[in-house]
Amino acid sequence: MMSSTRQQPPERGDSPLICLGSADAPLPPLPHTPTSSVVWDKILSDMNVESRELRRAIEKRAQRIAVMEEELHKLVDHNAGVMLAIERVDRQIKEVLEREDRLHHLAATAKKRKAKLQLDLEEAEKKLLSLAEYDSPAKSASILLVSPSLRAIADKKHQLETDRINKEKHEVAELQRKLYDAKSRYRKLCAENKKLLNALSSMKAEEREIISRRNENSVHNNSSNSESRIEFRAALQDLMESLEEVIHAGKRRF
Repeated sequence: MMSSTRQQPPERGDSPLICLGSADAPLPPLPHTPTSSVVWDKILSDMNVESRELRRAIEKRAQRIAVMEEELHKLVDHNAGVMLAIERVDRQIKEVLEREDRLHHLAATAKKRKAKLQLDLEEAEKKLLSLAEYDSPAKSASILLVSPSLRAIADKKHQLETDRINKEKHEVAELQRKLYDAKSRYRKLCAENKKLLNALSSMKAEEREIISRRNENSVHNNSSNSESRIEFRAALQDLMESLEEVIHAGKRRF
């Protein structure tokens, strides 16, 4: 009676493990041998261990990708702040350069006025000297005192203009130094972004290698385990695509 209900064993060349890889084919019956239950229990146990290892590896990669995505968001925000600071410094430098041009123009005008005033003073001195010849010595001395006082006023105005120009030049130099520092920080952030992208590419390559290695052993898994792995791979792919979108968004922004 038992021999009539026993099914035929698989033909030569057909492996029960290969049948497990098909989602449509039913599980083959266990051969009625003394060691068949032990062998199948070991195979199922190995499959469960591999599934748990793959799940842990994918969860670990997902956590690393989440951390890297958060760091990338911070870098993008920091880059935006640096760009705003650079634009603000550029505007300040432009304004200072325009003020410097105006001051140079004013300094040139003041210099011309000083030269003209000097000529006027010399002519006035000559006239005063000519008039002093017909006046008393006391009056001529008082008249000659006027020329140094006027010259002192002109020198003071010229010194004030010179001080203003020097102050503006110092401000321009300070703003240029700030702009250089901001650009240096921006280049450093770009280098960090590049390292982050390289690390992401390395993680993707490592993940593909792990999945490929696990797929080689997936022939021994049943259809439920295969569906579970597909779901994990799809979730991981979604995470990778979201991180790449954030990276490309950061690139387009800068």
